[in-house]
Amino acid sequence: MIRARRTLASRIMLSYVAFALLVAVVFGAGAAAFLYGIEDQFFEQLLADEAVVLDSSYAASGTWARPRYHWMTVHTAVESLPSDIRDGVRAEPRRREFRGEEGRHYHLRPLMVGGGAQTPPAAHRVPRAWLVAEVHEQLFLRPQRRFLLTKWLMLEAAMLVVALGIAVVVARRISRPLALLAQSVRELDPAAPTAWPDAAGDREIAVVAQALNDLQQRVAGFVAREQAFTRDVGHELRTPLAVIRSTASRLHASAIGEVQARPGLERILAACDRLEWAMRSLLELATEQEVRDAQPATAVRPVFEEAVLELEEALAARRLTLESDIPASCTLPATRPVLHIVLGNVLGNVCAHSALGTVRVWWHDGALHVANPVDLHALPDVERLGVSGVRRDQSPGHGFGLELSRRLCERRGLSLDWRLEASEFRVRLGTTA
Repeated sequence: MIRARRTLASRIMLSYVAFALLVAVVFGAGAAAFLYGIEDQFFEQLLADEAVVLDSSYAASGTWARPRYHWMTVHTAVESLPSDIRDGVRAEPRRREFRGEEGRHYHLRPLMVGGGAQTPPAAHRVPRAWLVAEVHEQLFLRPQRRFLLTKWLMLEAAMLVVALGIAVVVARRISRPLALLAQSVRELDPAAPTAWPDAAGDREIAVVAQALNDLQQRVAGFVAREQAFTRDVGHELRTPLAVIRSTASRLHASAIGEVQARPGLERILAACDRLEWAMRSLLELATEQEVRDAQPATAVRPVFEEAVLELEEALAARRLTLESDIPASCTLPATRPVLHIVLGNVLGNVCAHSALGTVRVWWHDGALHVANPVDLHALPDVERLGVSGVRRDQSPGHGFGLELSRRLCERRGLSLDWRLEASEFRVRLGTTA
């Protein structure tokens, strides 16, 4: 049985929610980066404007003027820089932003003046001083991070709720036609094909429904032809089989002195028995559907005794001794005709393939067991290699009758298994539970 870990609707809803979450995260990260970039650009622009004023003042007077903003300072040496960024400037002289201690935040800009009328190129200019801005009181975004994060999470939750609602609607629209189609497939009766439900405008599902309609018609035609063929074959074979049986019986009764003719006639009669049981199995398989309801409990011993009486001559011809121990209270969940067919095939297999000896039949653990002796030296090599673990297709006596009986039992909740154990071929007939 095929088992899927997730439903189509759950996959659609998960995809919608995951996409909404991804969009919200990317959008939030992009917005945060944009806002922080704008804030840093604002301070950089203020420093640049202030540097122009200070450079002009230095060029005119030879001294650095006091910055216009109280949170900006000019430092002419690294040693005069604030202690919490001094080492950082020495290690990274090109860095323009530093995080200080106790929440302080610094922006730096070098003040470069060449001195004199000829100003050297920028690549050869050396900073004469540093313009330092301690901006923790002017920051807007960092003090508002908790507030902004709360608002973003609320917006994220709202987006996820909306996305989940849309996903539920879309998943139902997509999965409902598929669910109806699956229900129709489960309720399908090959003998009475019906049209699949309308796909409600979905082109892909309509294509699947049409393909299933075509497949259903082909399957129904195949089942009808198979059942008709089996019934026709069974009907047409009854008359010639009866003629062969009656003729062989008369010849067998009259050929008392013909020692050479009797074994051949006995083989013909045995073949008629096997063919008759095979025909009954084929007809049972062809004319009845799989049984899902509980079957009546049928007593095993009376049906077994009937099958033994029908094959009494075959058992005597094979010189087999039958020992049975089946309590009268033993039952199996099957109709009497089906149980008769299965037991007849099992005993017919015994008559066809058993060696001389005793055939044992007993009831144990809710199942009927049949064990008939087998001549291991007469078996092919592939059957003699694994005496206790031979596969079904390698076991002696795996003929058409047993295979038909196994299929018949599977369709009615029974279990028919066989194996080669020691020097016996054992068959078990019981329930599948």
